[in-house]
Amino acid sequence: MMGVLAALLVFLCALGGTAQLQFVQLMQVLGRRYSLIAVAVLSALASAALHGWAGEWLGCIVPEKWHYPVISFVLLVATVRFFVKPKLRTPKEPTYSLGAITLALFMRQIADPARLVIMAVAIGVVPAHLAVGLGVAAGVAAFAITWFRTRPQK
Repeated sequence: MMGVLAALLVFLCALGGTAQLQFVQLMQVLGRRYSLIAVAVLSALASAALHGWAGEWLGCIVPEKWHYPVISFVLLVATVRFFVKPKLRTPKEPTYSLGAITLALFMRQIADPARLVIMAVAIGVVPAHLAVGLGVAAGVAAFAITWFRTRPQK
């Protein structure tokens, strides 16, 4: 039950995230390409795995009595990050390099609230592999909704 609630929270946090906004901007400039959704899924997988591993690592090194204060701090940072969004500039001449696009989307997700929720959940609430799986599913669902709802300007 806790895993389902965590996946819902990750999904809701990812819906307005900076990675999703960057994805929309890239789609509007480059057009709707299957390669864009593929690299978005790859970046969601990599960032969820990184944050799940980091949460499990924190859960191992922090004493058990400190798990909930650490989880609270990570969720506080996620909340601040959710409400304070950086201003994104529309790329005038974006790259067509899939590696660069993947790296840009991955870097947008490093301090994304959704990924911080994955880290918080992996600290001690659910096993890390479950947190990563739910985080990947929620991140991919958010990118898929963006993919189907955005109309390219080209």
